[in-house]
Amino acid sequence: MWPFTRNPESRMHHRILARLRLAYLVTEDLPAHDLQAQNLRQIGTALQLANDDPVLFQSWNGTAMPTALAHAIPLEQRAWQSWGNELHELAKQQFTALYFPAEARKLEARGKALQELLHLEALLLTRQTTSADNAALDRLAKVLA
Repeated sequence: MWPFTRNPESRMHHRILARLRLAYLVTEDLPAHDLQAQNLRQIGTALQLANDDPVLFQSWNGTAMPTALAHAIPLEQRAWQSWGNELHELAKQQFTALYFPAEARKLEARGKALQELLHLEALLLTRQTTSADNAALDRLAKVLA
């Protein structure tokens, strides 16, 4: 018996939504000094999930990812990696709880751009790519670079 009860598109959509949730949680929790380690773990989890998506998509659907989605996933992977590196560097500076929130808020823009990218990925999964989608991908690539 097939172990999945949802269709492949639904499974992939839920994976993207799980990463969107992680991006939201990390963005909201960035200023919390005591949640640094948890945020780094969540970023690592999201990066692992994003790394698996191209292979899982092909396995579940029997076809390659749509072109725009295939361009968005590596952008997402680089964004998670960069955000994790930035947060790790911030943690290494060992700011006190008084000064950490101000420094951490400087990283919120990346989290919000990543959330926007994940919203776009969810759309790209469920509909045909438009020129506006391609323009949004180009803009997000510049923001997340």
